[in-house]
Amino acid sequence: MLSTGSQLRLELSPQQVTSCSPKIGVANPCLGCNGGTTEGAYDYLTTVTGLTNSFNLPYEQSLTATSKTVACPTAKIAAIDGPMMQLTGGYAAVSGYHYAVTPCTSGPCTSQDLAGLQAALETTPVSVCVDASSWNDYTGGVMTAAACGGMAASDIDHCVMATGFNTTAPVPYWIVRNSWSSTWGEYGYIYLEMSENTCGLANDVTIPEVTLDLNDDEKKAAALGRERLYQKAVLAK
Repeated sequence: MLSTGSQLRLELSPQQVTSCSPKIGVANPCLGCNGGTTEGAYDYLTTVTGLTNSFNLPYEQSLTATSKTVACPTAKIAAIDGPMMQLTGGYAAVSGYHYAVTPCTSGPCTSQDLAGLQAALETTPVSVCVDASSWNDYTGGVMTAAACGGMAASDIDHCVMATGFNTTAPVPYWIVRNSWSSTWGEYGYIYLEMSENTCGLANDVTIPEVTLDLNDDEKKAAALGRERLYQKAVLAK
C-alpha cells in the first residue's frame, strides 16, 4: 500500500487469525481470544490461500464483554480465491515472515538492536510485542522506559505495530499503533522513549512476507512510489 497508494489498500480480517490459527500440534500455538503469537498467526497463514478482507469476514467477537472464540469458517476461507472471488474481495497471500532484529526470548533483553529496528522502520511498519501492563493509564506524550517498567522476555503480553519514530523531539520516541480504538492515547497511538528498549518493543520484531501479484510495470511504479514517500519523509524532518 505504501508503494501503490489505494490500489492495494485492504482492511484485512483479524477474525480469521483469531478463529483459525491452530491451538495444538504446531510450534507456535494460538488460543483464539485467550491470546497467541504473531509467529503462530504467520505459520497458519502459510497453510491457506491467504488472509481475507474484513468485509468478507468481519470481526464477530464482543468488544465489551468476554465471549467464546468464534469457530473458523473454513469453507469461506477456502473460497477466497474461487470462482466468486469478485464478490469475496481481495486478500493477502503470506508466504512466511522474518525478524527485523535478533529476537530476545529469555532474560532481561536490555541490549536489543535499536538501530536495526530504526533501519527496518525506514522501509516498512513492523509487528512488535510489548509489555503493555502500564498502557491503561496512558493518555499522551512520551512514555519513558522507567514508566513502562518491564522489558524482559517474560514481561511481554501484547502485540501491536510500530510505524515510525521521531528523532527531533525533545525526547525522541518510537511511534506505535495500538488496537484500543482512536480515542485511546495519541489518537490510537503511543509514543515510547527511543533511547531504550522501552516496554520491550525490540524483543520480537517481525515482518510478514506478502506476495504481490504485480507485473513488471507495476513493480517499477511501486519502487518509484516508495522512493517518493521516503524522500518526502526525509524532507519533512
